[in-house]
Amino acid sequence: MKIYRALWLQLYLVPVIAAGLFYDKVGEGLKGFFLFGYNFLKFVFLFVLFLVLDRPDERNALVWGDVYSPLNISVLFLFLGGIAYFIFYQLFLFVMAQFVLPVTEWPDRKKAYARLALYARGKHGLAVFVKGGVKIARDHELESSKPGVALVDLSSAVVLVQHDDIKSMSLPSEDEWQASHSKPAKTKKGKTATSYEPKEPEAKGPGVVFTEKGQKIDDVVDLRKQTRTTDFLEVYTRNGIKVKSKVTVVFSLSDTPEKVFVGYVGGKNLTDLKILKVSQSDTELTINGGVSVDVDDAIDILRASLPLFDEAPSNPFIPHAFDSDRVLRAVFNQARDRDGKLIPWHRAPLEAAADIFRKMMSDVPYDRFFSGDLLNLTRREEVEENDKNDKNSVHAFLAGLKEDFALKVKARGLMTFQFIEHLNGDPFSYKETVSLDFLRKQTPVTLTREKFNFFRHMGIVVKSASFSDVQASSPEIQEKMLEAWKAKMERAISSSNAEYELEAIRVRNRSRALAQEEMTHLLSGIFQSTPHFDEALALRVLQALETSVADSDMSSADLHEILKNIHDWLLVDQQDDKGGGPKNPPLPNSGS
Repeated sequence: MKIYRALWLQLYLVPVIAAGLFYDKVGEGLKGFFLFGYNFLKFVFLFVLFLVLDRPDERNALVWGDVYSPLNISVLFLFLGGIAYFIFYQLFLFVMAQFVLPVTEWPDRKKAYARLALYARGKHGLAVFVKGGVKIARDHELESSKPGVALVDLSSAVVLVQHDDIKSMSLPSEDEWQASHSKPAKTKKGKTATSYEPKEPEAKGPGVVFTEKGQKIDDVVDLRKQTRTTDFLEVYTRNGIKVKSKVTVVFSLSDTPEKVFVGYVGGKNLTDLKILKVSQSDTELTINGGVSVDVDDAIDILRASLPLFDEAPSNPFIPHAFDSDRVLRAVFNQARDRDGKLIPWHRAPLEAAADIFRKMMSDVPYDRFFSGDLLNLTRREEVEENDKNDKNSVHAFLAGLKEDFALKVKARGLMTFQFIEHLNGDPFSYKETVSLDFLRKQTPVTLTREKFNFFRHMGIVVKSASFSDVQASSPEIQEKMLEAWKAKMERAISSSNAEYELEAIRVRNRSRALAQEEMTHLLSGIFQSTPHFDEALALRVLQALETSVADSDMSSADLHEILKNIHDWLLVDQQDDKGGGPKNPPLPNSGS
């Protein structure tokens, strides 16, 4: 048995159980009621019979005492006890209803009491708890059109529609329209007929939401920031290579629109109006770039004919602002995907972001996504630091591309545009720095008009948008790119090795020249000193040579050449005139 059925039985069995304590009085009371009913029916039957038969004597003989004689004190006890239970039961429900639901206003208290009374009798309607945009309730309760209640947490909202009135889904007929604008008509019973009033869908925010008869929850909305990511999207680059990447969009129905600056760049035509990428200080504003604005948006921005989006007052106790108009537009203004099927509101930003990504990739060559500085992959911090100063680097190019992508996706949703210009009306130029005192700012404009492939009419604000690393879809292209990277790396390695080898040769030549210079100084000092014997002189020269060789990196061929020269210098005068041989034996080919 269902819980509410058991509760219904308990509430109505209480008086029976309580009456069991006074079984003697209850028995007498029930007996008195039955006798009273029997005698009353008998009296009515006889009275009618005597009227038909026209017997006044017998009719007068009938006395009322026989009818009311069973109504003794026991019947009065039973009757008054039932009335007292009913009064106290209703009073108890009314008091308890104010503590079951968090209500403080008098109309809400009466609605809470009415819902609790229906719940006690098992005839209640919707009883649901909405948490994080998800309904928590029994399935049969969601289909009920009886009056109910919904508890909505601070991050959710619900949209209620009327299901018991077919007229609420269509325009009133001509007769109904005339009846609603003419004098009040009279019904057959003489009462004034109420004019037809169409029942519009309504959105309810966080708190206690009471549903009326015929109302159902059409949809629930999560007011928190939503993050959606696609699977790998396969698109073509400008040179016809298929690549893949994932697109991520973060959006919300509760955040206020982001304000951006727009202005003319390089000209005064509508196509020159750009969403400016600026960096601002306390006194200056620098134009770093810009993204094109749709022509229709440019006209609306310049006219400034649309009102500024009303920003809800900030409340530190409400984490997510609730705007009923934005919630209704998000639920009922459904978009279509590439196949023409209706999609919910939270899929529209992802579909638009995917289209923007495809368009941007078709304008970019494949090689711009990859870096040629493969030798510096291990020095990532140094590479990124250098890329900050190099506008043509891959990292700087991808950063700019992702920034443009984010601005284009944001412009599809709710965004506040503020037009700025020079005081003299001249257009801006890129990398221009302007003092804030020399800028003219116009009234910010929030665009909400419905446009193709835009989702701003749904009240959606995009917080951020990006895409992951771009990869080649085909394995063959990845292999070819790997071979190209390998060839570049091998060429870079060969070039680097050649440079290092050339530098090593230069170092060895410099070392050899220094060693020879040092040895020349040593030998000059020996030759210019006091004359010695030839053997002593040779010993001094060899010692100097040994010291020079030990302090420098000298090859064996160079050492042999030096020893040969020393032999010729020192022992040329001691050669045998006759035999041409030396007087003393030749010097050994060692430094000992």
